[in-house]
This record gives sequence, structure tokens and C-alpha cells, in this order.
Amino acid sequence: MARNSNFLADSLNKARSQQAAYVLLCVGFAVLLISRGPASLLRRDIVSIVSAAAATLSFMQFRTLSAKAGRLSAGASAEKAVAKSLASLRIKHVLHSVDLSAGGDADHIILGPVCAVIETKYAKGNVTSVPGGLAASGRKLPRDPVSQARRQAAALRRVSGVWSEAVVCMTGMTNKPFKDGDVIVCSLKDLPGVIDTLSRPLSGGDADRVASLLGVPNLRG
Repeated sequence: MARNSNFLADSLNKARSQQAAYVLLCVGFAVLLISRGPASLLRRDIVSIVSAAAATLSFMQFRTLSAKAGRLSAGASAEKAVAKSLASLRIKHVLHSVDLSAGGDADHIILGPVCAVIETKYAKGNVTSVPGGLAASGRKLPRDPVSQARRQAAALRRVSGVWSEAVVCMTGMTNKPFKDGDVIVCSLKDLPGVIDTLSRPLSGGDADRVASLLGVPNLRG
């Protein structure tokens, strides 16, 4: 059974909580160091040395988490933009952040008149296929969204028993849509047109059945 989740939002909240914790640690050790006086370091005072080292390490961890939170925030904004676009289309059911037990979550699932999993990534510029993934503006993405989309679509097929297409939406992509194997890669602007080209229809009854399997309550007729 699939479970609704919000993997990206949970990861962002966790990163921000860790940021706050490291800020408090950094400030706390800095205050302790100041209270003992700068000369304490010259005297090789063990408490001052440990406080200085701990404050430095806490600040370094804070900077690392700040960069991570920035990436997660950009990803969350991209997912919201895709969700808004999908809501404007004639789709019977649109699901977001669905855990199909395939590693991470399926960013978006559309059901009726077709079935597809959409993996969303924030990226700008020309997007190309490279060994092991995609590159945007010549820089390879740290993870492989094509494999992610393919894996989530396969999981949805196992759960639902219906064919599911796999799409990767690179929100700021400037070139035309293309296929990487069986996965379609497109921009946010081109996403509605790509959905229109998907050729395997899903009936309204099957769309309701799959949505129910995925935990959607109060289905409309």
C-alpha cells in the first residue's frame, strides 16, 4: 500500500531545525570563550580551546546545512510550481509526494485521462543527458532524476496494475523536450503539452481505483 508523505518538506524542516541547533551551539561556545577572556587561549586553557574548536565546527556545520536548506527550498518551490500547473489541467486526480516504497517519494502522480509519475527538479538552462543522469547548463545534477522517475513509475505499475509513464520536469529548462530511454524530460512550460502527447489512456474508473489504492479519500464520480 502506498503512503502519502512529504519527503522534501520533511527534509527541509529537518535541515532548518539542525541549522537552529548549530547556531545555538556556536553562540553558546563563543560566549563561554569570551567569558574566559582571549588570553585564556594563550594560557592553553583546556575549556577555552575546546570551546573555540566546538564553536568553529558548529559554524562549519551551519554553513553546510545552509547550503543544503537552500537546495531543498528551491526544490520545494519547483514542486509547488508544477503542482499549480497540474491543477490547471483537465486531470481527474493529481497526487503529490506519494511514498511507493521505491526510495524517496513520487513527486506527482496524475490519474485520468493518462497515468504518469512526474519527478520535479529545479534547474535552469540547457538540459542534456549525460552518463548516469542529467546535466543543466553543463553541470551534472548530483542525483539521477531519470532513474528516480523510472523507478517510481515501475513501483506505481506494480501497485496499481496499470501502465504508468515516467516524466522528469526540469522547471527552468530552456531546450525542447526529449526522451532519455523511456523517460520524457521537459520544462515546466512544456509540461502540459507533454502530458497531452501521452498515448496510453486511463479510464475514469481505473483512475478512481488507483487513486483509492493510493489513499485518496472522498472520490468524486
